[in-house]
Amino acid sequence: MNTKFFHTLTKTRRRRNKIYGLFLPNGSWCFNDNILQVEAVSFYKSLFCSNDYVELNALEDVVVPRLLSKRVVELAKPITKEEVGIALRSMGSYKAPSKDGFHALFLKKYWDMVGDDDVWRLVYSAFKNGSFNQDIVETLVVLILESERPTTFKQFRPISLCNVIYKLITKVLVNRLRPFLDDLIGPLQSNFIPGHSTSNNALIAQKVIMHFMYKTRGK
Repeated sequence: MNTKFFHTLTKTRRRRNKIYGLFLPNGSWCFNDNILQVEAVSFYKSLFCSNDYVELNALEDVVVPRLLSKRVVELAKPITKEEVGIALRSMGSYKAPSKDGFHALFLKKYWDMVGDDDVWRLVYSAFKNGSFNQDIVETLVVLILESERPTTFKQFRPISLCNVIYKLITKVLVNRLRPFLDDLIGPLQSNFIPGHSTSNNALIAQKVIMHFMYKTRGK
């Protein structure tokens, strides 16, 4: 509904989110929109495009789990329409859209028209060729306020809004990998295990240390 209430709500939100000025990296206060735009691009470009060197040779002696040949064949089977449909139905219908402006709801509602053939072929081709049109991976970066009155770029949390097709390809990949994770993840690993958090191991270690501390005091 296009009412006065919603117009007022939109204006209030825009006024609250408007950036009137920020401190630049050199410590000076700036309220010039053009300069702030340039500095914002520079700040987040350096954040996302860091060139940290990793010495891969140092990992040569690390023994990693491997799938048996039979399991590899199962994993590499062609993607089916059913898999793509299941992945799409598991996606949130109203998640924030990216540059293309489409929600997952659009593909769900009009699957018989565009999804059953065009979308499936696109996903199928991505897995078969190992590549796809780079327009698919373009994301819209949105800055979320972490403070009511931000003064630096560090007080904005960037989130990336991905295209629905890109998220769909990722979802299909996750679903395809899930049955094989038990063969690749060690029993002591906490990541990628349903119901486990990355902090679980740290909490367990802390409890073990506390247990020995109390046990030692008891002696």
